[in-house]
Amino acid sequence: MYAGSPASGVHRVTSRSPWTELLMRDEACWPTSRTALVRVSGEIDLSTAARLDAELNRQVTGPVTRLVVDLSQVTFLAVSGLNCLIHAQFLAREYGLSFAVDPGESRAVQRVFELLELPFTPAPGAARLATEN
Repeated sequence: MYAGSPASGVHRVTSRSPWTELLMRDEACWPTSRTALVRVSGEIDLSTAARLDAELNRQVTGPVTRLVVDLSQVTFLAVSGLNCLIHAQFLAREYGLSFAVDPGESRAVQRVFELLELPFTPAPGAARLATEN
């Protein structure tokens, strides 16, 4: 279910399954009218990746020119979650958006980023900068 809009500033995407809500939470806000910041916490795995993918797709096709994904509170990042980020980056490029993924201090995310060659460059501090501009 989806509630809220860029005009309201914040919304939450909830799942029909109570288990996925316990594993992962995501929240989108718009620090500026042209920037979407998606904050994710918990585990991004096969059971939660579809929710994240849907939220990132919604933001890419929305009225923004910049998408920042904050993964600082993520405790587990599976390949399915990484695929969501790669897909969002591809869509962002197609729509002409700038795209940034902030791993924050999440060791789970940093480890995956260290091990794999990614099609995007992690942007530490991007989430903080998005809220300051």
